[in-house]
Amino acid sequence: MFSIIQNIPGVSTKTRIRFMFTLAVILLSSAGAVWGQTTIYVDGSNVWTEYGSNPLFGGSGGNVAYYPSVLKVGSTYHIWYGDGSITRHASSANANFSSVTFPAPSCTGLSVGAYHPRVLYKADGWTIGGTSYAGPFLMYSTTGNDWTASPRVAHSADGDSWTDIGACTGVNTYVVDAAVYNFDVLFEGGTTRKAYADKGEGKVEYYTSTDGLNWTGVAHDILGAPLQLWETLNTSPHAIKVDAYYVLFYGSGGTSFNQAIGMAVSTDGQHFTKSAANPIFSTTGAPSWRDDRTYTPSVFQDAADWKMYFTGKSTTGSNYSIGYATNSGLFRLISDAIDILRNYNLGNTLKGTFILNSSSCQPEVNE
Repeated sequence: MFSIIQNIPGVSTKTRIRFMFTLAVILLSSAGAVWGQTTIYVDGSNVWTEYGSNPLFGGSGGNVAYYPSVLKVGSTYHIWYGDGSITRHASSANANFSSVTFPAPSCTGLSVGAYHPRVLYKADGWTIGGTSYAGPFLMYSTTGNDWTASPRVAHSADGDSWTDIGACTGVNTYVVDAAVYNFDVLFEGGTTRKAYADKGEGKVEYYTSTDGLNWTGVAHDILGAPLQLWETLNTSPHAIKVDAYYVLFYGSGGTSFNQAIGMAVSTDGQHFTKSAANPIFSTTGAPSWRDDRTYTPSVFQDAADWKMYFTGKSTTGSNYSIGYATNSGLFRLISDAIDILRNYNLGNTLKGTFILNSSSCQPEVNE
């Protein structure tokens, strides 16, 4: 059908795009898509809007702040981050954490050296390794004291005081050099869990588990070749699920793979298609607080909005700080728009914004 509309004499490019987006809208709607807003951003520079007062906090010495893990529970934002030796936690009613004095209080009860945290929330508690725990917060962490040590899991009632559950199995033994910097877990409900590990050499490893403690390696280097022009190798993965889509955010670029942030989409959690709009942010032309490094994304849905918290490192002073950005689009629609443009050879036709006309459901093109 797409080839038919492309071959009709006298049909403009704009009309072809309108037709294809209309069909995509119909197909997505019939599959149960929920329209949370009316703008579909296609140009990568328009997708995320960086907060104008970044960085939120951080610096050097005792003020180092990186590897954020952020959640919103009710009306409260929670952030956990590493300071180079331990994990700290703050909570606030404000997304910019303006009510908090940093550095935030340190977390207690974690294993020694835990400072690359990834935190999950489930109101009725967790069952890990066959044992039930009442605390709604669950943390997976790795340690800078020994990157070859297995990631550990802990639970907490308040996000401040933690109880160590134990070391994960099957993670480091799947990696060639046994080093794991970051272990990001996606809980899908029941006994379905996926995890994405950054091995420190620029490869993202993929795992599954039925109990959250014992893991099976499934695939190596899932974001590897072909690399996009901006990529070197990949690091600091973070996965979320949007309806039937798995969305993986990650760092790449530069000799240490930490100079930009990209996004990839999958329908099975293993085989990903990288966004043609990558990179989302990079050190190229970046504000001074992140002109040396821009990486470690943490993303969550905040009502009709999406928020990304990430690390920046400055060239001057070598300060590690945390900032955030927002996005009011739906990832699956961004991906579908990009895929349609690319797959039907229209990828270079436009770089603009597609506006969905709410009365006619016709996508209009701002040229």
